[in-house]
Amino acid sequence: MLIRLLSLLSLCFVCVLPSFSQASMNPLRGELIAYTKVDSLDEPAIRALYQSYGLPELIAPITYELEVYELIYHTPAATGDSLTVASGLVIVPMDTCDFPILNYNHGTYFYGDEITDFGFEWFVGVPLGTGGYIVALPDYLGFGATPVDLPHPYIHAESEASSTIDMIRATRNLCDSIQRRANDQLFLLGYSQGGHVTMATHKKIEENFSQEFQVTAVAPCSGPYDVANTSATAFLADEPTSSFLLGYVMTSYQFVYGNLWNQPIEAFRPPYDVIIPNYFDRSNPQTNVVLPDTANRMLQPTYLQAIAADTAHPVRRALQANDVYDWAPSAPTRMYYCEADDLVPYQNAIVALNTFQQNGAANVSAVSVNPTLDHTGCFFPAILFANQWFQTFQGICIQPIVPQDTVQIDTSVVDTIVIDTTSSGMDTTSNDTINTQIDVRFANQEIVILPNPVNDFLTFQFKNGKAWIEEVKILDIQGRVKWEKKLHTVLKDYQIEVSHLPIGNYVLSVKMKGLTYFKMWQKG
Repeated sequence: MLIRLLSLLSLCFVCVLPSFSQASMNPLRGELIAYTKVDSLDEPAIRALYQSYGLPELIAPITYELEVYELIYHTPAATGDSLTVASGLVIVPMDTCDFPILNYNHGTYFYGDEITDFGFEWFVGVPLGTGGYIVALPDYLGFGATPVDLPHPYIHAESEASSTIDMIRATRNLCDSIQRRANDQLFLLGYSQGGHVTMATHKKIEENFSQEFQVTAVAPCSGPYDVANTSATAFLADEPTSSFLLGYVMTSYQFVYGNLWNQPIEAFRPPYDVIIPNYFDRSNPQTNVVLPDTANRMLQPTYLQAIAADTAHPVRRALQANDVYDWAPSAPTRMYYCEADDLVPYQNAIVALNTFQQNGAANVSAVSVNPTLDHTGCFFPAILFANQWFQTFQGICIQPIVPQDTVQIDTSVVDTIVIDTTSSGMDTTSNDTINTQIDVRFANQEIVILPNPVNDFLTFQFKNGKAWIEEVKILDIQGRVKWEKKLHTVLKDYQIEVSHLPIGNYVLSVKMKGLTYFKMWQKG
């Protein structure tokens, strides 16, 4: 893209500083170097994207059309001795409302797979953006506009947090430049490596930048929070594990800390002492290689034994420095995971939850998305559940795109709709039907499902009183109807037997007067 050329000009802005702490306080952090609009997405374009990614519209209704911007900004280098540059995408709803910022952090990418080149996970920003968020999607250091001689510091909490915080700052600066308004709400979300990035960012904000950012809610998903024990034990075990991920972590920490080895042969058996450094050379990555199916077989036996025996070994110290679970979050935090995760042990979330609670954190939880899904299968359900939870905090935003068969409501004027039952054709024999009020400020907030996960009976209820219901449906994640019933009545709550449904994720659809609300739930 043209913006890549602008990154060359950014080198003149690099300021050499003696320490990471000084670089982290530099006023140029988060300053925009360049930005450009790279796409506009109207309703048909968003619908086409949904179809191409297999996302049913009922899961994430199309509310706002979108603009997509690519930007370059200042941020500290991973080694902490200078400022460098990073890049990302920002997805902005096309409306005059004040929207919250939602930072989405992607999973593990290899060189050449950038968010700013519309890598797979950029799409996550589309349903989030059309749902009423300004979505900040960072590349991370070592991708995109970062100079090619600087590799990606993989699972390095300090630089993950600093570059993500500066991406949020740059997003605010972009909004000022394009005359769009962001409100004070900030949501943090990420999957896999992005779960680690999200946790590191949350921790850094609450410890150092709580006056600048007011974090609304945080959802790390399937991330390696306990790097030194839960994750490291799995990857160093003598059983099939990802050699790619182990090599990525070790070459990253060698770049950042410089003390894991003097020569690669000290750590890696031949031929991996040559293959691994070349494989992760960002300037010329050698990808046409075969790695063993068990990661520890790349390591020298004496090196592996030293890691296991010496708590002060450089590898152990590097892993410990990048744990992100031993603190007490203040903002509401909900970790999502799947027990069958084959890449990131789900116990990371359990260890983090237990430690958070021991440290006095009150508003934290860990939620199993599905016990049978692996790391890849857990991705979309976890993001959708997190988005649904975020909507319970999302402030009022107005003037959506409304399909022709629904009623347009100006909620900037009223908080509720009052249905005039005398002209609606409703059964008015009960006093409950007179002047029934339906709160429409949030599409998903006002319906509560109990319990969730559900076993034999699903009960849903309205938090703010009774409502006129026309029809209730249960749909699977592909949008296929599994159960439906027409009601045409006023109710506060309703129970449905779901014992016949297989274990999995479903959607409750409740049709009201010109409105249909959707709520995801899990059959457990």
